[in-house]
Amino acid sequence: MHKETLNFTGIRSGFYDSQFVYNKSIVISPERKVELYEMEYFPQSGGVSVINGKAEPIVKGNILFAAPGDSRHSVLPFKAYYVHWRTGNEKLKHMLKNLPHISRTGEDAVRMEALFRQIIRSYNSEEPYCQVYLEAKILDLIFWIASRKEAQEDSRVYSPVVLKALEYIGRNYKEDIQLKDIAEAVGLTPVYFHNLFRSAVGKTPREYLQERRLEAAKELLAGSDMSLVNVAAECGFSSQAYFTAVFKRNCGATPLAYRQEAFTKYQL
Repeated sequence: MHKETLNFTGIRSGFYDSQFVYNKSIVISPERKVELYEMEYFPQSGGVSVINGKAEPIVKGNILFAAPGDSRHSVLPFKAYYVHWRTGNEKLKHMLKNLPHISRTGEDAVRMEALFRQIIRSYNSEEPYCQVYLEAKILDLIFWIASRKEAQEDSRVYSPVVLKALEYIGRNYKEDIQLKDIAEAVGLTPVYFHNLFRSAVGKTPREYLQERRLEAAKELLAGSDMSLVNVAAECGFSSQAYFTAVFKRNCGATPLAYRQEAFTKYQL
């Protein structure tokens, strides 16, 4: 009996950091047409992904899937492990057709991140058996998403007003902006905008702004030796004391402890 091969071609895999690709002044990436099957795992929150007009805040642990023909763009910045591929297998294409754009990994987050890392290592290996191993790991990823009962698409359709607000926050979170400033930027009254934003995004403008500042601070703490005073100022906090209090309350550690843990985790 003839069995159809998987016929994987054009595989690409790696780690993507939008700040290495785009100038920091660019807040929204150009819209593009997807050519390959694409999967991305987000190791941290921050930014927004928009597929076919449906937008979803990028949340740590989520997996994004896009198929050829989809349109994509993002509110920057964000980071992701990724794998792209083509396949000529019709049965596999049918399975891929039914995958959700967003899957929440939940308790499987550690295993899924490890799986993406294995895919990247296999992609970069020159060992002859690694192509088979690579395809097997991609199938493992596809099967996990397809068979997981909770992996249901739950994308929000953001209005142009909300997307404009997200863009404004992304461009100005380092400044001393208030609710009235964001509302004015999108042409709405503060109260109406506050309710509209919370309904669409699932958090208030203040909560989203603070989350964006904290994610930026984490990047600077882990990736630079910038002083805490300068990190606070660079990320829009009014003082180091306020920054430390907000960071500890939301992240469970002081900025200094977070930096020390990050350096220990990533040192060779």
